Amino acid sequence: MFQKYKLEGTPYEIGHQHGKLAKDKITNSIIIYKEMFKTFANLDWQSAYENVEKYIPFIESFDVDIMEEIRGIADGSGYELNDILILNARSELMFSTQMLEGCTSFATTPEISGGKLFVGQNWDWGPGQKDSVVIFEIEQKNKPNILMITEAGLVGKIGFNSSGVSICLNALMTNLNRPGTPLHIVMRGVLNSWNFDEAMAKVANSNIASAVNFIIGYEDESVANIEVIPDDFEVILPENGIITHTNHITSSRLLTKVDDLIKDMHPDTVIRFERSRELFLEAGEVNIDKIKNVLSDHFNYPNSICRHEDPQMLESEQLCTVFSMIINLKSRELHLTEGKPCESKYERITFEK
Repeated sequence: MFQKYKLEGTPYEIGHQHGKLAKDKITNSIIIYKEMFKTFANLDWQSAYENVEKYIPFIESFDVDIMEEIRGIADGSGYELNDILILNARSELMFSTQMLEGCTSFATTPEISGGKLFVGQNWDWGPGQKDSVVIFEIEQKNKPNILMITEAGLVGKIGFNSSGVSICLNALMTNLNRPGTPLHIVMRGVLNSWNFDEAMAKVANSNIASAVNFIIGYEDESVANIEVIPDDFEVILPENGIITHTNHITSSRLLTKVDDLIKDMHPDTVIRFERSRELFLEAGEVNIDKIKNVLSDHFNYPNSICRHEDPQMLESEQLCTVFSMIINLKSRELHLTEGKPCESKYERITFEK
């Protein structure tokens, strides 16, 4: 299983521990993204380094503590602040490339899943980044504790907190990108929230830089899908007790404001969206084993819900499912695979007692 670290203290102390403990994995992240930037965005690391400071005012305006944590990661790891900022703004810096996180996410409501709210996803990305994935349990003052799966060096990603707030994501790609708050910073803001209203407000007021989709859950009470573009968002509620999402915008209203660039590049996003919804509808009453079956599905292989490397593509361009996760918010636990769910056993992870 991925390495798990316990972090605690002030924002700077949490970041410093992150940087020190996960330094080798941060190094791997930087190596991987240097190559990705060059291959997919025609962007060298030095150019990114010289331009990434423009995100600092937006991060500080969103949450000054998150910026302090980033400074701590830099100092703890021995890397420059701008190197760590690049990791946290990598989605925005790689904007409008053909390399896109090809994730499939879902939620099932208590009405169809035995009184439990399940949320989760497969996270599809370059296979080399698997060695950078870490699990952080974060104990922070005056904020909920967090259990998060992320890439080393990033302050925010997928997970849930002790107050019962969770977040999953799907990358989106549109023709609209601007200076603003990086999406991974917004995700940390959601995980710092005490309740559903606060989490949704963090997204709505984030001044986000680029398009993204989030599924936000709370306790066993509330869940919503929120498609976000700069200056606007659309909230999509469960239908028949189910939410599924992949990597294209489904809101017809948002599509009057932006061009969705992903469908032509990766038409499998539509197939995975329809397939995941079909499987959940066929499942009847949903339990965790049925969810695992959905996340392991190979229809349209290799570009399936459980994604495999495509041997017809260059190695540097391949995607696969790096991990699969299911969160049970009622019991505050997640079930996680290291690697593809068809090949790996789900392991249960909870907060330390």
